[in-house]
Amino acid sequence: MKRQMMAATLLTLAASCAWADEVLKNPVDAADTPQKLQAVIDSIHGEMAAEKRYEFINPTERRNVDADFATMMTLMTNAGSVTAMKQPDRIKLFNTQEHVNGILTHSDRNRLICQRRSKMGSNLPVTECRTLADIELNHNETQKFLQDRSNDGSRVAAEALWQKESAGEHGRH
Repeated sequence: MKRQMMAATLLTLAASCAWADEVLKNPVDAADTPQKLQAVIDSIHGEMAAEKRYEFINPTERRNVDADFATMMTLMTNAGSVTAMKQPDRIKLFNTQEHVNGILTHSDRNRLICQRRSKMGSNLPVTECRTLADIELNHNETQKFLQDRSNDGSRVAAEALWQKESAGEHGRH
């Protein structure tokens, strides 16, 4: 068991290092002027489309992100740049940006979600990790199946599938 944990830790560390190297190779320009900030906002909005990175952001979170973008743009436009901002405005800009980052990170289709549960037919718990996209797509397919089945009059099969999904998706985020 200790060897498995050590191997998992080493794999995670290796993946983290590879990801960090990729970030360092492709640095992002700082959005320190209103024009650069607008370009970032436009890019993020583009990533909220279907099959893009933030496609699973819910409407409430989308409104919150847009409100935060408006706040950030107001701060940036009033000052002209980050360097020209007064310290309280810089702090407000930073905190608003962190709020946006938190929402987007939570809604990232590539975010890995791990759950520990027993597989059907076994009492031995296993850890299962899936991306947010996999979980959401599975959920949507199940809902469609249930809707189709209930339209066909096969409510028993649809309810059984729903119960199976409910038992497996308790930790869904």
